[in-house]
Amino acid sequence: ILDMRVTEVEWRKYKAALASIRDITELRKFEKMRAEIKEQRRIDGLKEKFVNTVSHELRSPLTIVKAALANLQDGLTGPLSRPQEQMVFIANRNVDRLARIINNLLDISRLESGQAKVNLLPVDILKLIDETVQGVRLSDLNKKIALQCKLPATLPSAWADPDMITQVLINLLDNAMRYANATVILRAQAVDPGQVQ
Repeated sequence: ILDMRVTEVEWRKYKAALASIRDITELRKFEKMRAEIKEQRRIDGLKEKFVNTVSHELRSPLTIVKAALANLQDGLTGPLSRPQEQMVFIANRNVDRLARIINNLLDISRLESGQAKVNLLPVDILKLIDETVQGVRLSDLNKKIALQCKLPATLPSAWADPDMITQVLINLLDNAMRYANATVILRAQAVDPGQVQ
């Protein structure tokens, strides 16, 4: 790609044209790359705005549905039969699942945009695993998959974001229990930092 500029001059007492030619191939490549980066940032901004808007719009009715289900479970509208209790339990579990999906969308959006805030703290891993497992067991009472924990007596503390680690554990356990045929076994062990690749 060339850039040519022509200037009128006088040469040997005659009118003439002086042409200067410059190779701008690399400059055009750079400009094209800069335009692509600008467009990508614009698209990322639109995507982030879309995800945030959709997530906000979904959360409002979801909160109302969750509160209505809690009122039904608490018997505020009258006693429920056993089949009705089961239906409310299933609905409640799916509302929780939808809330997790929305949170995951927001987390992915924040990670991709570099806006995710990591709150690093010393974490008692065994306690965190125990609390996470109890929550998973409570949310999956009607599943026939057994969840076993084979954990050591002690584990060193970890420097991590407890909320993010909990989310990872929930996702792993949820996937494992969804596709397992019999038993899901959770194991944890300390690893020498020098052995981590």
